[in-house]
Amino acid sequence: MTEMISAESGAEIEAFVYEILADRFDVPAAKLSPTTDLLGLGVDSLGAVEVGLELKREYGVGFVAGDIPIEFTVAAIVHLVRTKLAESQAGKS
Repeated sequence: MTEMISAESGAEIEAFVYEILADRFDVPAAKLSPTTDLLGLGVDSLGAVEVGLELKREYGVGFVAGDIPIEFTVAAIVHLVRTKLAESQAGKS
């Protein structure tokens, strides 16, 4: 049986996504929540690819263009990363 991703890692991923959005796109912390979507923050498709690259660098999960659409919320991005991490762990067992 594969090791499950902990709930804490979801919170850590969420915090990292907030950090990316604040640092790379100058989004004020007050505008960030799990329901915040990239489009509403003015992040375009190239920016979404940048988010994916940062997540790959931090968590070692791969993304292709379009994996993170601009309509995705922070919560959807966290879910996608957790899913990719679980798939990666499943492939190692």
